[in-house]
Amino acid sequence: MKEFYKHMRICSIIVSLCTLILGIIMIIKPDVSALLICYVLAFLMLVSGIYEIIRYFKLGVMGLFFRFDLGLGLCNLLIGFLLLIHPHGVLIFLPIAIALSMLIESVFDIQLAVEMKDYQM
Repeated sequence: MKEFYKHMRICSIIVSLCTLILGIIMIIKPDVSALLICYVLAFLMLVSGIYEIIRYFKLGVMGLFFRFDLGLGLCNLLIGFLLLIHPHGVLIFLPIAIALSMLIESVFDIQLAVEMKDYQM
């Protein structure tokens, strides 16, 4: 079980760093393939939202560490659906809004990894 949490922590750090880097790139260069980024992010947000919601309900007592997952999962699902339904309308504010969302989520995930390390998981 300890190995599972160690693996989860490592995966969380990797995903968080990737989304952090992607968020920074989107803030610096918002015009780079905006429509393609819109569809890719829609897919990623939907998958991430579903995963976070499932994880929130599946973990039980360990859900204390993942207490923000339900809210973040629902936000990710909403953003993912908006990106799929109105990609051209969303492109106006997409780069900054999604980048900020990704930055916030990656900070929460890094915090989670640090808390899990403190509890020696």
